[in-house]
Amino acid sequence: MADTGFKITISDRQDAQAHITNALENKHILQWAYICRDENYTERDIRAYRFDLQRNWAEGFLGQEKYASMDEYIEAKLKDYHQVGDKKPILWQVVFIADQRISTAEVAQWFGVTVNAVITLSDSIRIADELKRIDEHEVKANFDYNAYIANVNKNMSWLMVKRSINLANIVTLGIFIFIVIVVVKLGIEQSKVHPWLMPSILGAIGILYLMINLLALRASKKNNRHISGIPFIGGIHLLIAGLISPCKWLALLCVLDYSVWSFILALRGKEGDDNE
Repeated sequence: MADTGFKITISDRQDAQAHITNALENKHILQWAYICRDENYTERDIRAYRFDLQRNWAEGFLGQEKYASMDEYIEAKLKDYHQVGDKKPILWQVVFIADQRISTAEVAQWFGVTVNAVITLSDSIRIADELKRIDEHEVKANFDYNAYIANVNKNMSWLMVKRSINLANIVTLGIFIFIVIVVVKLGIEQSKVHPWLMPSILGAIGILYLMINLLALRASKKNNRHISGIPFIGGIHLLIAGLISPCKWLALLCVLDYSVWSFILALRGKEGDDNE
């Protein structure tokens, strides 16, 4: 069964740590890590607040007419906001892995917080992403979370395949293939007159999907978190385009879809792990 985790954010109070440690003794919590965030406001926080103000101005708000311009509005708000170096409210952040699926309402009850303070982490990738945000020298944990992160990174290809292949995606893929077959069948007559018409259209669509997947892969590496592409669709387009074209060997271009290779490598990696 895939790991299911939760992230909880708790405002500081006198008994916060004792309350957290008591909640973590719940029998459904397998592994946990938590940290006390005692930080100061930085220049980055000020820039983020300024950006929020700019967005508020663009969207409009009640009382906006009191300000002659956006700059005046931002300047007035920043005067009342925190300065660089001011203390932030102390927050406790908890990440834990459960032995079964649990509702956010139940988790909120354990930790004495509102449901809005609980975020469900639906798989190992999201759990690892949250664990990466924890400072190693300050965290308290009952397991080696760095080893957990390393294991997730090692098996990233397989985890991404498992995330992509679910019932909804399979049904969507089936419907998509059916539509493609119908379109191809309708275009056969036209292809007799213009044999490269349908292959060119399908091939162009396939290349577009390949570019989307490559952009998603690049964004995943840049942001250090998984961003889903559209697996296999580009390769299927190129496969069908090649098979109905005058040059059948063009069907081999389907291997340009990196999700095909990811799937093969993931299966091989999974097989190796099982043998170990």
